[in-house]
Amino acid sequence: VDLLGDYRELPDNAVIYVSCQDAVTYQRYIEIVNEIEVSCNELREELCLEKFNRNYTDLDKKIPEDRLIYKAIKRVYPGRVAENLDE
Repeated sequence: VDLLGDYRELPDNAVIYVSCQDAVTYQRYIEIVNEIEVSCNELREELCLEKFNRNYTDLDKKIPEDRLIYKAIKRVYPGRVAENLDE
């Protein structure tokens, strides 16, 4: 991945798939999906600090250099979650 060095971009079909049984409440399901998103953001934050000595959450997508960093990190940790509830 450009800007980051020896990191591989995940293919578009790389997805975190979450499936819950009927016994799981919708509230619990949302908590699980949110925890996955928090974990992905923590990984992005660590990588941004390691490579650029900056906080991922402080990147301003209106600034071209920040936008490039943001996109590079999202290619390493895209955090694509497929949601499915058994109905």
